Amino acid sequence: MMQTEIQASTWTSPDEEDELLRERIGTCIAEACGGDMPDGVAVHVVDRQVTITGRVEDSDLSRRIAQAAATPPGILGVTNLLVTRVPSQAQGS
Repeated sequence: MMQTEIQASTWTSPDEEDELLRERIGTCIAEACGGDMPDGVAVHVVDRQVTITGRVEDSDLSRRIAQAAATPPGILGVTNLLVTRVPSQAQGS
């Protein structure tokens, strides 16, 4: 069976799919953070697996970013490697 022109033009490579997911995730994170992507936060997508790196103010923001990153359909998993500037309240309380 021959692939039609329309099918051929809509096919994307895995790398292109990862880049589209990265863009969608960035939008979701920005929305969860009041409209802007936090400075110092980076999103990496490989084979639909998401890794978030960087430094944020506190664990609440880290958690919100990770939850937002898991929102777009097609994500297989999220690894949150964000470091917080403020120690967690749960420690030592």
